[in-house]
Amino acid sequence: MKNYTRLTSAILALPLSLALQPSNADPFSFAASDTPLAIPLSGTSGTTVSTITVPSGSGVSTINDLNVFVDLDHTYTADLELTIEHVDTGTTALLFDQHGGSGNDISDVTFDDEGSGGSIASGTSPFGPDSFVPFQLLNAFDGESVEGTWTLTINDVYFGDTGTLYTFRIGGDGSPVDSDGDGMEDEADLCPDTTMPEANVPSQGLKPNNFALVDADNAFDTMAPPGGGNGPGAAFTTADTGGCSCEQILDTYHLGKGHYKFGCSVGILKRWVNDISD
Repeated sequence: MKNYTRLTSAILALPLSLALQPSNADPFSFAASDTPLAIPLSGTSGTTVSTITVPSGSGVSTINDLNVFVDLDHTYTADLELTIEHVDTGTTALLFDQHGGSGNDISDVTFDDEGSGGSIASGTSPFGPDSFVPFQLLNAFDGESVEGTWTLTINDVYFGDTGTLYTFRIGGDGSPVDSDGDGMEDEADLCPDTTMPEANVPSQGLKPNNFALVDADNAFDTMAPPGGGNGPGAAFTTADTGGCSCEQILDTYHLGKGHYKFGCSVGILKRWVNDISD
């Protein structure tokens, strides 16, 4: 029997009250640990850079919606340019471009393409607490991995005024990680490392009333009965089986190689679906 890390030998006792359907989005939030930082780092004109490193295994594969949170004070916001960059991809967005006139501060501001405060370019300082649409939209990052290095670069373009960056954070919604591509996010996947098509089932050929993952569409396939008879009256996907293939189910039930020949029977799959749903 193979060791599937999210299964136990006592399959009937698994506490699987958690929903097995994959979620559409996972919220994420990562903050810089190098703040507070002076703006600029020295003197009264120059550049300040704050960095966030999102490690691999963060649980989010791709960005669906990115927001950037900034809390800073500065005695003349029209001196400032704020740029967010995903260093690994090179994608950038200019969040703030010398807006606000002679006023002070960008306090507790979320840059959000759907910001309730309207465009940051139309606002006047002090900015926040509120959410504003950035000067350049953040949807440029949609579809990219959240993992890697992110920087907030603050350019103080004129002499005479200074400030402090207190907080830099990225957040939003992303697609959950599905490492084996079986349609189940990792946190809900009972059988990691599922392969599709299955490597060993069916070993001879799929038969009517038997099922296996013979392609990569996450749906278990079966053969039509000969002579146009009635089919199995059932259908299964990896969402029904918690991300498990026929082979993984047979191995967990300690069923012999004879079951590999023609795929999982309707009875075996119904038993499995019932067991993991209890």
